[in-house]
Amino acid sequence: HAAANPVISRVIVVTLIYMAGFSGMESTFGLWTGARYDWGAREVAFSFMAVGVVSVFCQSLVTGRLARRFGESRVLAGGCLLFGVGLLGQMFSPAAWFVPVAMIIGGFGMAMTMPNISAMISRAAPPDRQGAMLGLNMAASSSGRIVGPIVAGAMFSGLGHDWPLAVGAALMVPAAIMALNAGRAASQPARLAAEAAE
Repeated sequence: HAAANPVISRVIVVTLIYMAGFSGMESTFGLWTGARYDWGAREVAFSFMAVGVVSVFCQSLVTGRLARRFGESRVLAGGCLLFGVGLLGQMFSPAAWFVPVAMIIGGFGMAMTMPNISAMISRAAPPDRQGAMLGLNMAASSSGRIVGPIVAGAMFSGLGHDWPLAVGAALMVPAAIMALNAGRAASQPARLAAEAAE
């Protein structure tokens, strides 16, 4: 059912790509800031705390309003791109103080991704398959969390400290395109219903 559904299949790929990029950044962030700015646990914790605060604010007050106004797929695509901008901001940060700023920018993007992914899957799946499709999406998320840190760690140690950020940012472009394509597919309900029934 997931492979035959043009919305769910694309959104699950978005989840896999996004989560691989996010977990790659997350797993190497302490190493990266330590190597570049000699940060310790306190500074790293503060940065992730800032991301958490921004995510709560955005998901509570902003994400839903944006989705209602612009559509879930566009907001999802924008969230992926904004997260990519945050990764580039980290990579090109002129000083240590800019790193939390870049992470906050990326945090807004993160807060716009997963809620809209879940919403798009719920709308596209038949009522009796919603739980299964959301579970499959979580499996894709877990796969990204497995692959992302492994690849990011190898790039960090073998290619250079900035490589996980650069590759993560680049991955957000196809993720955004895939999200927009899913939105176009979702605008064809008759075709979607026929394929879901097969």
